[in-house]
Amino acid sequence: EVFRVRGFQEQADSVRRHGIVTADVAAWLSGKKLGAVYLAGLLHEVGKLVVYRAASTTTAVGLPSMDLVNEVAAAVHPSIGVLVAHAWKLGDEAAAGVGFYHQPELAPEGYTQTARQVQIANIATHTATLSRMGQDCGGLLTLLEMQEVGIDVARTIGKAHEIFDGMEQQPDGADQPVLDVVE
Repeated sequence: EVFRVRGFQEQADSVRRHGIVTADVAAWLSGKKLGAVYLAGLLHEVGKLVVYRAASTTTAVGLPSMDLVNEVAAAVHPSIGVLVAHAWKLGDEAAAGVGFYHQPELAPEGYTQTARQVQIANIATHTATLSRMGQDCGGLLTLLEMQEVGIDVARTIGKAHEIFDGMEQQPDGADQPVLDVVE
């Protein structure tokens, strides 16, 4: 249900695909196929879906401005995501990864690494997404500046591309999480 949002379906589908790739990249970074890091990556933008759902109507008439909804979603999605993670009883680590991936240094003690892995995976996913469209978002430079955290930037962005490639090969366009990402 959370992925069906009249008037905002394209955005919801984009959040879903982005979350799948981010989850797999974050899991690869953590060395664990599943767990809190995977869940945080998968749901790091779930707050946007809640905003889209709230803005959605049962008819095409009366939808709020797309720009306004996108601006609100961008501003509040980490906070709403934390509430969703707690409501779904996903645990503090997953909630911290969802809520603090924009600023991992502000994450509660013990959860900084999870938030950092989601942040890196998110940047790599955005970078791969835009590079597939022939665009640059500056993600490569951002990740290069973060190399002190011990990431291999090329392999990380490459992992996002690899997961996108796997999703494109799914039958009937089905986007299923690729769980065999840990080497």
